[in-house]
Amino acid sequence: MLDWPLHPGSHTLHPAIGAITKGSAHHNAILRPHGAKTVEGRSVGRISCAVIGRGQIELQYRAIKDAAAVREWFRRAKAAGWLVQAINGRRVTMQCACIGCRNRLTLRFADLSTDLGRCDWPHVLGYSREAFDQYAALVDVLRRRRMALGLDQMDLGAVMGMADGYVNKLESFARIASPSTLLLWLQAVGLELTGCPAALPPLPLNAVANRQNRQIAKVTPSQAHRGSAQRRTR
Repeated sequence: MLDWPLHPGSHTLHPAIGAITKGSAHHNAILRPHGAKTVEGRSVGRISCAVIGRGQIELQYRAIKDAAAVREWFRRAKAAGWLVQAINGRRVTMQCACIGCRNRLTLRFADLSTDLGRCDWPHVLGYSREAFDQYAALVDVLRRRRMALGLDQMDLGAVMGMADGYVNKLESFARIASPSTLLLWLQAVGLELTGCPAALPPLPLNAVANRQNRQIAKVTPSQAHRGSAQRRTR
């Protein structure tokens, strides 16, 4: 195995015969560049070549060669509102950064030359439309409860220990309540948050199915054979 630092122009991939040349000489070796970088926890810049014969090298790209360009692409994707959900082999799955948005895009590393545009699914204040509508319905319940108790916004703010005008910001969506603020808000108007079973959306259902499949795959054939033998002896 030869370890050579790869510099722009030092190695050229011949598209027709799939060989690496350095100058005019072919090399029978496995090439692994020094200083392999990582992007989102994965190795970038590694080229492994299986030796076939002198002057004949079969290439298998493990990741993208230009790590700096990949890092720049991820930076632009984040600025456009996308986050990395998963990297699997030569593919990366990006998800919309808006809370509750289920938009996902799976791309090959070889296709990262094209920038991602902003997610075109409906959003409100950094939330998916569906998630925001559910939150807005809860705020409307809290507002109606406050009015039914005969309290104005300043009264409720004093009960909650909030600054003047903060309840108005919450009810007008100028501020989105944090979980702790939401619990305090509920308590101040005599309500409590309870959970009840509901139908799972597609993404959680897929996560549950994938977890179950991984657990099944962990059971080796020998373990399964021992388990069946124990059941027969009982």
